Amino acid sequence: MSIPPIPASCRLIFPGSYAAVFHPSPILNTPLPPESVHQAATGSNTTALVHSGNGAAAPGPVTVPRSRRKMTVRAALWIVLAGTAGLCIGISLHTLPVACERQRLQIDPLDQFWSPITTAPGIATISVCEADGEYSKESNPAGGFDSAVSSSQPISVNSHFKESARLDLADVVTLTHIGAELESHHKLFRITVPSRTSFLELREGPAVLIGAFNNSWTMRVTQDMRFGFVDQNGIGTIIDRRGSARVRRSIPWCLLYKELSHDYAVVARVHDSTTGQQIVIAAAIGDAGTESAGEFLSDPDYFAALVKQAPSNWPAMNMEAVIEAEVIDGHPGPPHILAVEFW
Repeated sequence: MSIPPIPASCRLIFPGSYAAVFHPSPILNTPLPPESVHQAATGSNTTALVHSGNGAAAPGPVTVPRSRRKMTVRAALWIVLAGTAGLCIGISLHTLPVACERQRLQIDPLDQFWSPITTAPGIATISVCEADGEYSKESNPAGGFDSAVSSSQPISVNSHFKESARLDLADVVTLTHIGAELESHHKLFRITVPSRTSFLELREGPAVLIGAFNNSWTMRVTQDMRFGFVDQNGIGTIIDRRGSARVRRSIPWCLLYKELSHDYAVVARVHDSTTGQQIVIAAAIGDAGTESAGEFLSDPDYFAALVKQAPSNWPAMNMEAVIEAEVIDGHPGPPHILAVEFW
């Protein structure tokens, strides 16, 4: 009997009798035995035969088709790429809020204005003027900063209740605006009134002074600034100490409130040499002006008008501005800038 030619793609193992058996390609996810590593290297796609102990031929180790090996490599690459992409996305989601906050601080002028207050160490103090507090127009008709005194005489519980918590609604509205600004930057602050605000408290951290004639701290800080407040002969006035009559604005105290058509305020941020701290001022002749000052220091659109008149390095400078607001039924309209000073 003649032996037919043996195909080159078959592998024969001797001794013993054998019979050639061919099988279709194995299922792709069949586990690979260790012996297949050598055969995979030879590039053979054919199932080998091994001799069993009883003389019968049995299928040998299975080789992996080249196409399957390519698919496995591709799958591994996709897994690596997907994992890398997920890691990058996770890092981006973690760092994006911080980057956005830094970018916002670099762009938003209102945040730049408040930054010396919100980033300063120590607790901030908000001093809100008292409606009939230490500087009363009724009890001090001649006015003037020298008339601002705080009583240290003992008082009864009943008198304490009567004298406490006398805050004007407009001042409370301004307090709300400014408190929201500090809270949005996670700045810790306390609220007090001038008669109970000590010099030591103002030295502990930055301060915000609300109100003018009923806030002796505002009168003290602004007495050496270009724009300040004076109360003479029953008239409350914002003056320009450089002598410009264009900025001078006055309101007689005897004017009927319903006839009040305009109010005037000073907004400022200065480094006070006495306390060694940054101080923001929102003060006006009347209560409507104080409310308008609070809006000006909390609304980016209103504040943008000031930045248009500012030098490029204004965030590092002291600043002071006089604003005007039309008053209708006791409520202020949008603030308008009359004069600005940077130094």
